[in-house]
Amino acid sequence: MIGRRAFLAGAVAAAATGMSPARAQTAVLEFLTAGPGSAFLPYGEGIANVVNSTGLLRLDVTQTKGSIENLSAVNAATNRIGTAFIGSAYEAIHGIGPFAGRKHDNLRAIAPMYETSFQIAAKT
Repeated sequence: MIGRRAFLAGAVAAAATGMSPARAQTAVLEFLTAGPGSAFLPYGEGIANVVNSTGLLRLDVTQTKGSIENLSAVNAATNRIGTAFIGSAYEAIHGIGPFAGRKHDNLRAIAPMYETSFQIAAKT
């Protein structure tokens, strides 16, 4: 029976590279996060620690400026995965906002990191 860590490693590699989990076991992937002080960096480091402990693949964490940089980099290469806010991902897929005129067609989501809320403050 495959362990949870081995399954996670294979699933991450397969999702990121489009390979079958059996072939993905030797993959080396770059995990794009964000810089110090962000929630993305410790999250990425934690995932990398779990995946790397299996010995089935290597996940290298790279600090970036965040969602916009990550989405464009992941869209451009099959050996990258990254963190992003859902609003930024929506804009990238539709080619709007900071991605105006450049639809990102090579993006896939694996799982949400956490729920974010929409908040409004108004003077009454």
